[in-house]
Amino acid sequence: MYAALLDLGIGSSLRNSIAGRSLSKNPRALQVELRSAFWVLAGVSAIAVGALSITVVARGSPNASAILFLYAPVAASVPFLLSSSILAGLGAFVSQSFFQSANVWFFICVVAVLAIVDGNASLLKLSAIWGISFFAFALFGFFYSLKKIGFDVKSTLSLRSGLEFNFSRFAVGGKFLLLQISVVFLYGLGNILTYNALGAREAARFDICNRIFQLGMSFYGIWIAIMWTEISKVRSTGDSRELRRVFIRMHQVALLFSLGVVCVAMLASNIVSVWTRNAVGLHWTDALPFAFQAIAQIFSYVGAVFLNAFEDILIQAVMSIFSIVLVIPIANLLFSKFSSFWVVPLASGLLTLIPMLVCNFRAVVRISSVGRGEAIA
Repeated sequence: MYAALLDLGIGSSLRNSIAGRSLSKNPRALQVELRSAFWVLAGVSAIAVGALSITVVARGSPNASAILFLYAPVAASVPFLLSSSILAGLGAFVSQSFFQSANVWFFICVVAVLAIVDGNASLLKLSAIWGISFFAFALFGFFYSLKKIGFDVKSTLSLRSGLEFNFSRFAVGGKFLLLQISVVFLYGLGNILTYNALGAREAARFDICNRIFQLGMSFYGIWIAIMWTEISKVRSTGDSRELRRVFIRMHQVALLFSLGVVCVAMLASNIVSVWTRNAVGLHWTDALPFAFQAIAQIFSYVGAVFLNAFEDILIQAVMSIFSIVLVIPIANLLFSKFSSFWVVPLASGLLTLIPMLVCNFRAVVRISSVGRGEAIA
């Protein structure tokens, strides 16, 4: 969830440009957009690495070297992580998944070997392996993605002719960043809020129950990511009939996922008992607010992904600001009424209902606008 913030929303804008067939319509404009996105993120990356280094050294941590090896390569990799957006825009989801997970699997294999050969690997060694391999796979993935779209590395990244900024694309990226921040506030602060209000025991119950539903939502998120690219491609053809078919089909799939969520909620107490070996108690009704939040997300994402593909972000950005401002006060208000770990998903679910309705209604309007022959950006 937090990793989605690394590209500052610029990656989502670039992804739409690629999926919308800018590669075939105007490859030079796409190359200019990619070059400016890369160097802006490279500047942000350099600032982040510098700030991290100064902070760690100034604090004089005994594990300063390990911290730098762990986090500095990740910060330095930010511009190369544009490969994920490029591959997603091309619909190359297998390659995208490989480069997103390759570092994890490589690290696991190396640690397994070290456990056999050197049973006492130092924190510094493990941090170095993780950081360097993360950077290496990000770099390799970026070069691979450029090859997939037929761009030469030297001509794409060259600064000889200067940088040309398409500020409208950066504005779109900024709106996407705001959406990503609101997702973190709505769905990523549960542990902190529950711990502050109810203590460690209830926070642990929240975390376990939340993980069950977020696992399913991660699979749903993969499907939404695939459909984002598909919607962008169909939109570029101006085929409103096909867009309507996709919209209906996505709601049918959302309904099936929602039924699955209800089934999981009914079995949640058994799942938690097996998972924790009866260390954590949970009644199936405790899982219902989590199911409510997940179902609201599921249908909200259908409308939102259409708006993302259409780059109709303003209304989502406005609702995101309200969500960021309101989620903590509403959660605290509910905590004062109900001393239970399910308060946060209840608050998040309630705040998701309005975006769910608005995004889906707005998506219908945008699909109809294509049918009326409005220009397609």
